[in-house]
Amino acid sequence: MILQKLMPWLVGLLLSSAVAMRWAAALDARETSLWVALAFVGIVVGVAALINSQALRDPGQEGRVQFHMLRRNTRLVALIYAWGAAAMLAVYVFGALNWRHGWQYGAAMALVAAALHVYVKRMERPGNPFDTAEYFGRIVPLTLLHAAAVAVGLVYLVGSGKLATARGDWAANHIFLAGGIGIVLLAVLTSFVHVRLTPANPPLR
Repeated sequence: MILQKLMPWLVGLLLSSAVAMRWAAALDARETSLWVALAFVGIVVGVAALINSQALRDPGQEGRVQFHMLRRNTRLVALIYAWGAAAMLAVYVFGALNWRHGWQYGAAMALVAAALHVYVKRMERPGNPFDTAEYFGRIVPLTLLHAAAVAVGLVYLVGSGKLATARGDWAANHIFLAGGIGIVLLAVLTSFVHVRLTPANPPLR
């Protein structure tokens, strides 16, 4: 599948993006920082759109395509959280910008990324509990709930004027904004594709 081939490139891009954000923070290049963040997330969302559109065009191309697409989309969400963690740590732990909560948010994002990675790995095991009618029925509500929670955070971020702050958390706000947009878009895309594929791809149990 195309995602497997692209993952090494996406991971490399993740690291490059984190380094670029550290550089932008050191130079107080705020516009550059924002565009670097949006560019990485935009590429991840673009990859998600590509692989999901392929699944919709040919839903029977590899049997359990709905189940596999759930895994792939979850892997991309984990990638965005991992990017957020790397960028936070690059800017606030290994960089010159000061904000006392930077490492805390970075660690939290790393934990979420790790948890999602473990979840994806468990889905790969034979006899896993995730390919069932009961579990499939929960996917869309849980995914949209995740999107709603992140969307509320985005509304607060934009509405509170934090994007224009002069304090040290300005780079973190760029990470929150870009990462939040990416997670919301991936959640909506995952839910849409899941519903579209359900009739042709019933769960195994």
